[in-house]
Amino acid sequence: MGTIIKDGKLVYGITDVGVFQIHVQTLANLQSEGNEIDTERLQSDVEYQTFWHAKILKSKIRTCETKREKLRVGAGNEWSCYHSFTYEQRKLYLSLVGSHLAKLSNR
Repeated sequence: MGTIIKDGKLVYGITDVGVFQIHVQTLANLQSEGNEIDTERLQSDVEYQTFWHAKILKSKIRTCETKREKLRVGAGNEWSCYHSFTYEQRKLYLSLVGSHLAKLSNR
């Protein structure tokens, strides 16, 4: 677990940041790849969170498309890799999302 502080170091606490629940390890990976992320701004600026969410989602979808067989990703479910690259975790996530969508469609 970790939370991000102003200097970008991870300390124990929460593991996800912002309304899009961006995992701190994802942020650490992005930073190690040379991305300059203002982690203080990320915690309070929804537009900035949206920008990074879209960038991360695009990257994870691309990974799932190129490693579809290895990751066991069904066509049309590439977006679920935002949640996890682990098959069992993604399968549970897709099931939960599906049950909520079914409830919403019955309203």
